[in-house]
Amino acid sequence: MGERFEKDKARMEADAAKRRIHFSVTFPGKIIESNATRVEGKTAIWEYKLSEMQKLEGRLPELTARVRH
Repeated sequence: MGERFEKDKARMEADAAKRRIHFSVTFPGKIIESNATRVEGKTAIWEYKLSEMQKLEGRLPELTARVRH
């Protein structure tokens, strides 16, 4: 049973390494500062590997943006 568990665990970790979590927010004004992984027009986009999120143990990363109206 231990060998099967290890194989399943390795498969799940490999799968998590390929998947991403994506947050996006469209603001009413121009984004002048943000810790987003990218900005497209008025939309800030934060994208993280699922494996990175798992390390946060249920806490969300801080998502920040300053906007000029």
